[in-house]
Amino acid sequence: MNCELWFSASCWEELKHHLAACDIYVPGRYEGRTSLHRERQDICVLLSSMGVNGQLDYPCKVFKRESPDFLLTTPTRCIGIEQVVGTNELEEKTHAWYERNPDFVRHEKSIGRVAEREWAQTMFDTVASKTRKLNEAHFESFSGNWLLIHDNKFWNGWKLHLDFAVECLVSQLSAQPKLRLRSDRLQILSAGKIISIELAEPIQVGTFEIYDLWEDCQKRETSSDELVKVGQN
Repeated sequence: MNCELWFSASCWEELKHHLAACDIYVPGRYEGRTSLHRERQDICVLLSSMGVNGQLDYPCKVFKRESPDFLLTTPTRCIGIEQVVGTNELEEKTHAWYERNPDFVRHEKSIGRVAEREWAQTMFDTVASKTRKLNEAHFESFSGNWLLIHDNKFWNGWKLHLDFAVECLVSQLSAQPKLRLRSDRLQILSAGKIISIELAEPIQVGTFEIYDLWEDCQKRETSSDELVKVGQN
């Protein structure tokens, strides 16, 4: 199995340096996007958000590989991370149509808690579909096995009560313990937050803010440039 060391870090500052140097731009569907673009962005966002919140042990190493997509090693754990987009076929076709027709404005409304239940069903279906692939013989298991889900539905204009949506998802996961055999944690990137669902019994849910390291770096560079201009004047 091909497994290439991407970078290693002995502390948060060093990890931040490596992540800031990563190109996390994701092109449009018709601009040469590949699965690697989204994988790279999502793992960098996850690591930066965990790092700034003190949720990583050091030294750590990140490897790019296949089946699963990444391997994160720390002094105590080896964690396989598989990335997937949380969506469905109809939603993908809809997104693609709007990208081809950018002059049209997308309006979506929901009645009652329909949006929350549909969100939960989409995430559940994503986990179920990916679990079948994770159970194939060529997928390697580690001491930790995470499924990193890019919430494509919520990031494209949906307005919903996320707490209730997560409750619906947890209820469905609790009723299907077989889906929890291969992954022990879901990391869902959704609406500026990371929803971390530990799939042990009982299921535990934690939420923390996404840290946009790249925007922070850009602001620092802009501030530095302005200071230089002031000094020159």
